[in-house]
Amino acid sequence: MSQRLERALPDGSLLARQGGDEFVVLLRGAVHIETPRAAGRRLVDALARRFLVGAQEVFVSAAVGAALFALHAATPDALFRGAGSAMYRAKHIGRSKVQVFGPELPAPRIKRLTIEADLRR
Repeated sequence: MSQRLERALPDGSLLARQGGDEFVVLLRGAVHIETPRAAGRRLVDALARRFLVGAQEVFVSAAVGAALFALHAATPDALFRGAGSAMYRAKHIGRSKVQVFGPELPAPRIKRLTIEADLRR
């Protein structure tokens, strides 16, 4: 899975497994909201293809959340929380979704999603 994810990312990106089935990606030079959205779509598409585990076909889906440094957060911790909130929003709206953190997430919902993300960590 990590090899597929790495191949789907632009050069200079950093991929790390956070734990369980969650990965963190840092995109270098992402200054426009479409950059993480497009990268997230490539990740979702890369994982949508079947995996072979022995003779068994396995299909997975992914929910991707993203946040832009400086636009959505001033610190790495806030950036991580924003991306986590967007990821849980993506999971909530359905399979294979990409969400970018933004003002369309109501404040109470953001707080709840942030608490959920912190508890999972």
